[in-house]
Parts: sequence; structure tokens; C-alpha cells
Amino acid sequence: MLRVEVKPIIFVLNNSGYTIERYIHGKTRKYNDISNWEWTGLLKVLGDPQEKISRTYTVRTKEELSTLLDDETFAKTDMVQLVEVIMEKLDAPRALQVQAELSGKSNSYGAVSNPTRAA
Repeated sequence: MLRVEVKPIIFVLNNSGYTIERYIHGKTRKYNDISNWEWTGLLKVLGDPQEKISRTYTVRTKEELSTLLDDETFAKTDMVQLVEVIMEKLDAPRALQVQAELSGKSNSYGAVSNPTRAA
């Protein structure tokens, strides 16, 4: 994107791991945690070390996101932009939470009732 001058807006949802897997297999399982990378440094690493053709932002609240989306500079989309959206570990719509938890219970039941499936 940087090399061929495509100018997308990239949103990185940072919730420190795999939220849906937390609801399926256990909210505190360590394997659902991921390293907290410096996502806003990604475009520097990928070809814009002086940040001449890209911009990055970090937002932590709905208000910050709304303010950014209303910003004229951001809306110009005159360069690649990356927005890191910091979210809570367990931030997911209620319906998705319920479905994931049901899937987890179903998968667990299937593994117990079918020993070959657990292997």
C-alpha cells in the first residue's frame, strides 16, 4: 500500500487477544493473550520510517473515535492511515457472547461424549 500509493484507512482492534476464544474456551486462558505490539509503529516498519506518507492514531473511547472520524485531516484520506482502537478484553456484543459460550459448552460436551473427538 505504501509503495503503490494506495491510501486506505486501517483499523486495528486491540483487545489484547482473542475475545471470542475467551468466551468459547475460558476467559482467563493464557493462550488467548497476545503480545501487546506497538501497532502504531507498523507503517514505519513496513516502509515509512519518517512518517511522510502515513499517519497513525490511537483511540480508547467512543468519544475519541467519533472526534477522529469527524476530523477534516483524517477525512481527507490523503495518505495511508492506521487507527489502533483499544478495547476491553471481553468487549463483544451480547448475542456473540452467548453464542460463543454455547459453542464452548457444545464442544466440551462433544469431546466428553465422544472420546475419539478429544484426541
